[in-house]
Amino acid sequence: MRSLKVKLIVFVAVLMTILSAVIAGLVYSQMRSSIVSGVENELAGTANGYATFVKSWYDDKLQTVVAANPLANSPDPVPALGRMNEAAGFATTYVGFADHHIVYSDGHAQKAGYDPVKRPWYQQAVAMGKPGVSAPYVDFDTGKLCLTFVSPVMEGGNLKAVVGGDVFIDALVKAVLSIKLRGDGYAFLVDKTGNVIAHHNQQLTLKPLATVAPELTADKLNAAAASGDVLQTQLEGNDNYVKVVPIAGTDWLLGMAMGSSVVTEPMTKLLLTIVGIAVIALIVLVPIASFVLAGMLGGLKRLSQAMREISQGEGDLTRRIDVSGHDEIAETAHAFNTFVGHLQDMFRAVKEEADRVIEGVEEAGTTVRRVADDSREISDVSSSNAATLEQITVSISHIADAAQEADKLVNQTGSVSSDSAADMEKISREMGRTVDAVKGLSSMLETLDNRSQQITGITNVIKDIADQTNLLALNAAIEAARAGEMGRGFAVVADEVRKLAERTAQATLEITGMVNTIREETSQAVTNMQRTVSSVDGGVELTQNAVQRIEDIRAAMESVVAKMNEISLSTSEQHNATTVIAQSTERINGRIIDSDNSLQGVHQTLSVLSDAASKMREMFGRFRV
Repeated sequence: MRSLKVKLIVFVAVLMTILSAVIAGLVYSQMRSSIVSGVENELAGTANGYATFVKSWYDDKLQTVVAANPLANSPDPVPALGRMNEAAGFATTYVGFADHHIVYSDGHAQKAGYDPVKRPWYQQAVAMGKPGVSAPYVDFDTGKLCLTFVSPVMEGGNLKAVVGGDVFIDALVKAVLSIKLRGDGYAFLVDKTGNVIAHHNQQLTLKPLATVAPELTADKLNAAAASGDVLQTQLEGNDNYVKVVPIAGTDWLLGMAMGSSVVTEPMTKLLLTIVGIAVIALIVLVPIASFVLAGMLGGLKRLSQAMREISQGEGDLTRRIDVSGHDEIAETAHAFNTFVGHLQDMFRAVKEEADRVIEGVEEAGTTVRRVADDSREISDVSSSNAATLEQITVSISHIADAAQEADKLVNQTGSVSSDSAADMEKISREMGRTVDAVKGLSSMLETLDNRSQQITGITNVIKDIADQTNLLALNAAIEAARAGEMGRGFAVVADEVRKLAERTAQATLEITGMVNTIREETSQAVTNMQRTVSSVDGGVELTQNAVQRIEDIRAAMESVVAKMNEISLSTSEQHNATTVIAQSTERINGRIIDSDNSLQGVHQTLSVLSDAASKMREMFGRFRV
C-alpha cells in the first residue's frame, strides 16, 4: 500500500508535469503564431518589393514602345529604332503599317508574302486599342522565352500603324529566380491563366502550375492575389506557405513559396527545450519535495504507528503521542491522546463486565448440559414408541387393504356366478330350440325321401313309355320300308320319334340315378340328425344340472360376501383408530424432538458464548490498561 508521502510526491510530480505541458502548449501556440505571422510578413514584403521591380521593368519596356509612336510618321525610322534597341534592351523593334508593309530596326527588307496586319501582335494591338504585351512564347530562331510589346498609332481616328518590340525575358526570369527566401523558398511568375513564366523547374515553362500543385489552379491563384491571403498547400509534394501578388497593369502574378519546415523546425527545437527543462525540474524538485514532506509528515507517521499497534491487538493504551506544533497533525495527535484515554477507561469497565458474563455463562452451560442429556434420553424413548405404533398401524393397514381386496374378489366372484347361471340358462333354452329345429329338419328329410321314391316311380313309368315308343317307331319304320316310295316320309318321322324316345329313356335313367343318390344321402342325413337330436337332448339335461349347481354356488357366495363386508368394516375401523393414535404419538414425539433440539441449540450457543468469552478475556489481556 502506498504511503501518503508517496501519493503527495506523485501528486506534485503530476501537477508539475501538467503545468509544464500547459506552459509548453501556450508557448508553442504563441511562438507558432509569431513565426507564421513573421513568415507571412516576409513573404508579403518580398513579393510586394519584387512585384514593384517587375512592374518597373514592364513599364520601362512598354513606355519605350509608346515613345516610338511618332516614328510611324518619320520618313526613315530605322536609325531611331536601332537606338531604341540599344537603350531599352530590345532584341528587335519594328513598325507595321496598315498598308501591309513593315520597317525593322536592323533595316532588313520585308520578306515576300509577309503581311504584318495578319500577325498576332498586330491583331492584339488592334483588339486592345491601347499599348500592351503579348503572352510569353518561345522564339523560333533562338529558342528563348520572348515577349512582344505593342502600341497602336492612331491618325484621324483610324489605325495607321503598330509599333512593336521583341524582348527576351531571360534576364527577368533570372531576377525572379534569384530571390532568396528562408529554407528552400523560391519565387515564381505566372500569368492569370496559371501558366508558368518563371520557375526553378524549367520544364514547367509555359505549362500550368497545377501540374506540380493540383490545388493551385488559375482560379485559386487569382483569388489568393485578390484577397492577399497566404495559402498553405502542397507544392511538388511538400507542404509550403504560398503568397501571390498581382503585377499592377499586367496579367502576371508573382508568387513566393516557403517550406513549412521554416515554421516546424524552430517549433520542434523549442518544444524539445521545454520538455528537457521540465524533466530537469522534475529530477531536481522531486527529491526536494520528498525531503520537505518527510519532515512535515513525521508526526503523522508516529500517529499511524500508534493506531496500527492498537488495531492489531498489541496496543498499549497507556501510551501517548508527544504533541509539538500547532498544525493539523498536532491537533490530530492531541485528539488521538484524548481518544485513547477514553478508550482505556472503557476497556477497564468492559473487562470487568466481561469477567462476570463469563462466570454466568459457564454456570448456565453446566445446567443446560444436564437438562439436554435428560431430554435426549426422553426423545430416544419417544422415538422408539412412535416407531412401534407406526409398525402396528402399517400392519393393520395391510390387513384392511387385504380384506377390502378379498371383499372385492368375492363380490366379483358372486357377480360372475350370477352371470354364469344366466348364461347357462340361455344356453339351455337355445339348445332346446336347436333340438326342435333338428327334429323339424329330420321330418323334412323324411318327406324328401318319400318324394324321391315317388319321383323314381314316375321316371320308371316314363322309361317304359319311352321303350314302347321306341318299339312303335321301329315297327313304323318297318312298315314304311315295305310301303316303298310312298312310306319314305313316314319312315323319316318314325326315325325321329325313335331317336326322341331313346333320348327320353337316357334322360330318365340319369334322373333315376340322381334321385337314388339323393335318397341315399337323405337317408344318411336322417340317421345323423337322429344322433344329433340324442346328443342335444343329453346336453340340455347336463346344462340344466349345471345351472342348478351354479345357483347353489351363487347363494353360498352371497353369504361369503356378507361376512367379508363385516371383516372389511372392522379392519377399516381398527386402521383409523391406530392411525389417529400414531399421529398423536408422532406429534408428541415431534414436540419432544423440537424441545431436545432447542436444548441442544441452547447448549451449543452457551458453548459458543463460553468460547467467545474466553477469547474476549484473552483479547482484553493483550491491552495494557
